[in-house]
Amino acid sequence: MRPMRLTTTVTTALTLAGLLLLAPLACGARDGAAAVTGAAEAPAAAPAAAAEGETTAVSKAPAHPVTDAYDAARAALADDDAEKAKVAAGGLAKAAEAEAAKAAGAAKAPIEAVAAQAKRITEATNISEARLAFGEMSKAYIGWIDAEPSVGEGLYAFMCPMARGYKKWVEKRNKMANPYMGKSMLECGAASEMKP
Repeated sequence: MRPMRLTTTVTTALTLAGLLLLAPLACGARDGAAAVTGAAEAPAAAPAAAAEGETTAVSKAPAHPVTDAYDAARAALADDDAEKAKVAAGGLAKAAEAEAAKAAGAAKAPIEAVAAQAKRITEATNISEARLAFGEMSKAYIGWIDAEPSVGEGLYAFMCPMARGYKKWVEKRNKMANPYMGKSMLECGAASEMKP
């Protein structure tokens, strides 16, 4: 019996060690150097600093009320600050409603969904609920960018395979800060296609 127990213990220990070593790989790249910009469907050319393995925090996205408010909510969730995310989401809901009032065609439904999901963030009772609503909002936001490619100029899409719910998000910078995992796994994720 002892050899069997020892074998099981060793196998279990090796399996756990392997999982711990491979866990960072499940998150993909540790930096956003290969992020997708705008509504492009293939990786864009990386800035010179990123091409050398460094990331930059410089935004190339033009100012837009919806984008700015979305990024503020994302940054607050990445910083594990639910209250700040709620405030930013309130501003996002207003900006998205204003944008929806003038939207037409394929862009109307996704921007209306951004406004609705932003309101859900403001009503969240905890950060987990806020993150799930942020995921649904991100899906709509990426759908809006897909329908209105000009608003996606200079933006970067990322995806976290470990996130609950929708796994993608958008940033104004090519240095990722994961809103779904927050400080515990801030750089978990990889560049993604700007498609819902």
